[in-house]
Amino acid sequence: MSRLKEELGSGQWAYVHNGAGGFYGYFGKRVPAAGCKVYLQIETSPKENKLCFKIDVPEQGQQKHLRDLWHKKLISESGRQGVSIVRPGRLLTGETMTVAKHEKPFPIPDQSGCADIARTVELLRECQSIIQACAHADFPPGQQVELRTSKMEADACLCPGHGASTGATDQHEGISG
Repeated sequence: MSRLKEELGSGQWAYVHNGAGGFYGYFGKRVPAAGCKVYLQIETSPKENKLCFKIDVPEQGQQKHLRDLWHKKLISESGRQGVSIVRPGRLLTGETMTVAKHEKPFPIPDQSGCADIARTVELLRECQSIIQACAHADFPPGQQVELRTSKMEADACLCPGHGASTGATDQHEGISG
């Protein structure tokens, strides 16, 4: 995880306790859109790893509408950009919602089963581009927000069980902005 952290640069990493046992996650920079903020979230746990598209919607009366709208926008734009994202298992309603997820294994494995950092970072850039395209449709050109991802090296390996330190914290903090 440390190499991926280094390559992503922006965003926050933290451990999140939840009813399913918790996960160590990356919370990308939140991109403002009409009525919400949109971001990528990587969830890593002993059960599975996944790349999710999330929205934060503080206005309770707008949550269901924006959940459905962003799900449709992201699925449509991902098709145009050639990235395979799908509906999550369940579309729940709340202040923070998963509206789509990457369909294939994450991180992208190389031939030996380790994470291919170059391809994984490229996928993250493509997914950020999808968010940007959808969010830009909500604002006039002068208000568009830039997303940046640092350059990366392709020789790293993120294999499950290789004992890499996650540096996880016990609280989910500092990720709201």
